[in-house]
Amino acid sequence: MTAVIEKIECLEKLKTEEEELLLDVDPPTPIKRGKGRPRKPIEEIDPNAEAKPKRVMTEKQKAVLDKARQVRNENFQKRQEERAVIAEEKALKKEEREKEVERKIIKKAVCVKKKQILEEAILNDELDDEIPDHVIQKVIKKQRAKRATPVKQVVVSEPEPIKSKYTFV
Repeated sequence: MTAVIEKIECLEKLKTEEEELLLDVDPPTPIKRGKGRPRKPIEEIDPNAEAKPKRVMTEKQKAVLDKARQVRNENFQKRQEERAVIAEEKALKKEEREKEVERKIIKKAVCVKKKQILEEAILNDELDDEIPDHVIQKVIKKQRAKRATPVKQVVVSEPEPIKSKYTFV
């Protein structure tokens, strides 16, 4: 009989220990649902699973796709040609600009050289021997023209009196 009492006491101890453990653990909190549609659970993908077979296109779909590719390639070629033409035009403009600048530089150098020759000739008193007369005449005319340019004067005129429409007697 003592063995039975011991077993009962042991069972009571176990029950009290289980109750204490249950009391220590918080009850699970209910999951709060947000407003709107609940989110779908994320499905894990098995790496060993076979991939879905690719959808086969119909002949009509293939024909439309080929036609679209051809149009795309044609448009690409057109744009490439336009870009090439624009690049050529830019290159031509750049060359023309460089030629124009070079021409202006040469012209300026010639003018400077002429002035230098004139100054040296004036200093050496050999004006008639080295330079032709028509060149000297042109230079002198240009210098006189620069000096003789009239300064624009602003003429302020008085406004005319306004005539009245009506005449009183």
